[in-house]
Amino acid sequence: MSPAVQARVLQTQSDERLAAAAGEGHESAFEVLVLRYREPLLYYSRRLGLSEARAEDVAQQSLMRAWISLQRGAPVRNVRAWLYRIAHNATVDALRGPAAAHEQLTDEAGEIAGVRGDPEGAVAVREIFADLAMPVEDARQVVGDFRRYTANPPTAEQQTAWQNETADQLRREFGPSGAAQALRDAHTLASRDPRVLAMIESAGLGNHPGTVMRLARIARAERNRGWIK
Repeated sequence: MSPAVQARVLQTQSDERLAAAAGEGHESAFEVLVLRYREPLLYYSRRLGLSEARAEDVAQQSLMRAWISLQRGAPVRNVRAWLYRIAHNATVDALRGPAAAHEQLTDEAGEIAGVRGDPEGAVAVREIFADLAMPVEDARQVVGDFRRYTANPPTAEQQTAWQNETADQLRREFGPSGAAQALRDAHTLASRDPRVLAMIESAGLGNHPGTVMRLARIARAERNRGWIK
């Protein structure tokens, strides 16, 4: 098979198949993953507060860590989530001030029912948001809302008010013709990880304007990149 044909075949493979091939030493397979994710990881690091030059460094370091991990036989079920987690941790390490916010998020996550007193569980909750490519400050807001409305569930009247406000915000930001699609995309994003959906639904945040709009903005960026169809 010629190199050109091999390259075209590799580009049609799933992330997981490429990762498996890369783990067996096939650099060309890993290069396809680099082409797919380098720009999105750069964008994510910049959203978290890194300069363009520093984000370039972090993306390079993250991809190198991923390659080394694959060579060591690291099990990877969801390549995209795994790469974002590596980039998230590398970005936080590169930041000074926001690193404290990152640790505070872990502390706040530990207050969520079911992980109190469980450091690993708290980190897992934090990483859920990293998998969604959600900036630390946005994740802190969602965790804070979860705690608030788990303790004091929203009333039916409050849910109705939220639903109306969310609809207004979606129309203002995405336009009358794009609001419904933005809402569907937000739900698609949240449904990607059952833990996220369970957290949102258990606290009654499915109509909460802040929660929905944060998810909708991330989902729109993913749609623009072709990750949500």
